[in-house]
Amino acid sequence: MLAYGTNIVAGVTPGKGGQKFEDKVPVFDTLSQAVRETRPNASVIFRAAAFAADSILEAVDAGLPLVVCITEGIPINDMVKVKRAMEGSPTRLIGPTAPG
Repeated sequence: MLAYGTNIVAGVTPGKGGQKFEDKVPVFDTLSQAVRETRPNASVIFRAAAFAADSILEAVDAGLPLVVCITEGIPINDMVKVKRAMEGSPTRLIGPTAPG
């Protein structure tokens, strides 16, 4: 994404806060910290299926207007919880993706 010119303002990896990715992008321990410090307008989620729904919910809780999730195979019950949590939310979710 950086190579294509995307303006990435933050990364989030628990336990790696304070580091920088590619010596450019600050990394935070939580999304709420990243939102407070950098004021992003979107989140892109690259997580394993078992953890992706929690990341979506974290982005919704942070009030981000757009969440893009590329994860395949998120358990259906997890996505039912996400859909319910998003009711009335201003957040728009693109994804998660599916094979085919």
